[in-house]
Amino acid sequence: MKIAILLGADISENNGTTIRAKRIKKILEKEHDVILLDSKKKDFSNVLSQIIDDMIWNLKLLFLIPGKKIQIVYMSSDFLGFFSIFLLSKLKKFKIIFEAHGILSEENINKKRNKIIIKATQIIEKFVIKNSDYIVALSSNIFNFYRKYNENIELVPAFINESVDFKPLDKSMNNGFKSIGIIGPFDMPANKYYLEFIYKNIDKFKENLIFYVIGSCNNKINNEKIKYTNYIESYSEYLSLISSLNLVLIPSKISTSGPLNKILEAMLCSTPVLTTSEGVIGLDNIENHENILIFDEEEIIEQINGDIFKGDLLERISSNATEIINNYYSKGANEKKILNTVHYLIKT
Repeated sequence: MKIAILLGADISENNGTTIRAKRIKKILEKEHDVILLDSKKKDFSNVLSQIIDDMIWNLKLLFLIPGKKIQIVYMSSDFLGFFSIFLLSKLKKFKIIFEAHGILSEENINKKRNKIIIKATQIIEKFVIKNSDYIVALSSNIFNFYRKYNENIELVPAFINESVDFKPLDKSMNNGFKSIGIIGPFDMPANKYYLEFIYKNIDKFKENLIFYVIGSCNNKINNEKIKYTNYIESYSEYLSLISSLNLVLIPSKISTSGPLNKILEAMLCSTPVLTTSEGVIGLDNIENHENILIFDEEEIIEQINGDIFKGDLLERISSNATEIINNYYSKGANEKKILNTVHYLIKT
């Protein structure tokens, strides 16, 4: 079976979308002939630039697919790229698996887009979900929202390759300081707010706290409490750094409706996560003060300056988080589900 994975992003970047596509490819190519087709880096500066990028990508797909004799197209949450693929599927008789990373209309509502954009996204997502041969949903809220449009839907959560070879670092080697990481990349709108939160509040945090800004960052300030890692090319090096932190902070202001990989990666590294209620949207089996810390934005500074680094709270959270990864968010727990989506389409 020849399968094309379509990614409306630049595969050379490391973000939740590209990492997921790479993981899906590794699973599917165990049994099938798989190619991955990606677009150029997208411009997130405004809505118009995103629309233009998506239009160019749609036109590009009309030329990419026809000569490759594809039998199944696996679309990585590319709602606008779907239209070219749907048209080609009718001509070339291939089937479409659409992987939904979030709820398109809900995300635009959360971003307070105007009513015309929200209505347009509602129409687009309904068309995409109804006209796909199979849907893969990354979380239960996505699954429950979209299954009313298509009964051929499977919940396959965001997952981590638990067998990645990385060297956990000693958290006690921080010479009395507590290290807190915020994770980018910081050219994406949702991540930019993490920086804004730290920058505007940096003087309110205790002197023994060091913040690590992890990932590409063009907006830097000179402050002894802040260290920049820049882009980390090696995934194992990235995980080793996360494992050395005392805490990962994700001060989300706007929910994405889909799960955040950076939370799962910290859990894999046994590093506790503190986030807002918006940050855990799309994550299942999450329980406050058991495997994660969830506070309102206005409580974050007080909590980090308080007693969370004392006692065994963070150690217990880390242990419980690692168990959640192994049982629910690991590659081993989800590999068969991905392969079964293809098996289903082969039989139908």
